[in-house]
Amino acid sequence: MYSRFETIVEKIQSIESFPNAVYYYYTFKEPIWNSLKINADIPYFLQPLCTPVQQLLTDQHITTQELLIFSGEENQGQFYFSCNLYLSSKGVSFIEATEILDGKQKLLNDSIVDSDYLIAMLILHSIQDFKFTSDSLAIIYSTEEFKYETNDYKLSRVDSIDFFSKGFIYDKKFYPLQSFYSTRKTPCYR
Repeated sequence: MYSRFETIVEKIQSIESFPNAVYYYYTFKEPIWNSLKINADIPYFLQPLCTPVQQLLTDQHITTQELLIFSGEENQGQFYFSCNLYLSSKGVSFIEATEILDGKQKLLNDSIVDSDYLIAMLILHSIQDFKFTSDSLAIIYSTEEFKYETNDYKLSRVDSIDFFSKGFIYDKKFYPLQSFYSTRKTPCYR
């Protein structure tokens, strides 16, 4: 049986712009949680999802306290750790933060929590929880737009490309190389 939050995560995963964020996640060279910095702007690939997720949480009457407790439920790993770190950065002691996330103590001051940041953490959790299927790829493929002439194999002939260690520039746009192009001999976990 699904919890209320598992249903919300599924609804987040069904938002129209969600596959774009997932695609970005799979091409991101660093761990995705490194993209979210405390007291910094929300990463651009998460921004299109913030408003619909905020509306979803409002429609479902989810409070900040409930969202924090969800991060403390079993198997939330990085989401729990990030919420704990975030609360600690706002002056809440580590022990108090742990008790808040475990539902043993109420958050005394809702104003210390930046709702956009908490929503971004929920979106990252939803992305990390997402399982790619052939249907997921079909959705991404259906939204692809080819700006340059392609052949039968959907390949474009290009020239004037500047290559860098993390990607290349073509037509004044940067394209990151996917992580599976890495030459490092490290295991791939997923």
